[in-house]
Amino acid sequence: MNGYWKILLSVQRIGDLLEPRPGDSLKSFFKVFVPSETAALVLYVAASCLVLVITARVWRSDARFELRASAVVIGTILISPHAFAYDLILLAPVYLLLANWLTEAPADPRTSIMAWSLCALFVAPLLAAVPAPIRLQFSVTAMATVLVWIRKVSDATAIQTRPLTGESSARQPMPSTTR
Repeated sequence: MNGYWKILLSVQRIGDLLEPRPGDSLKSFFKVFVPSETAALVLYVAASCLVLVITARVWRSDARFELRASAVVIGTILISPHAFAYDLILLAPVYLLLANWLTEAPADPRTSIMAWSLCALFVAPLLAAVPAPIRLQFSVTAMATVLVWIRKVSDATAIQTRPLTGESSARQPMPSTTR
């Protein structure tokens, strides 16, 4: 049994040999760009908590389902410590949902930024052979940008649907239409 525990403890030291290429997640992003492994882990945990808060806030908002479901999928991929290029297939529903939303959304800078971020994210799996610092800019940064813009759009939707101050939120009875 002691040999088993020694092997389990040694896996942590050789983990980079088991996964030689960084994945497309926040953990890999910070591992590539932050030289200290401890600082990278702390930043990963902090960023994951922030992504979780943003995703939960979008999910509980009054935004359309396309935005809410897309935020959940993107948040899940960002937080997952082992997301690789082939895992980005999970973004297929996000492309479809957000494309549907973009066709009906009014033209403004938010929709333009989201459309360009989706384009960068679409190209990300094709860049598997490119060095990690370049590839992760397309995948992780684009996912984070899309998630932040979804949050901004959902907040704007919530502001538009709230009653004005002074207005009663209780429903008023319909006037009678009998003659």
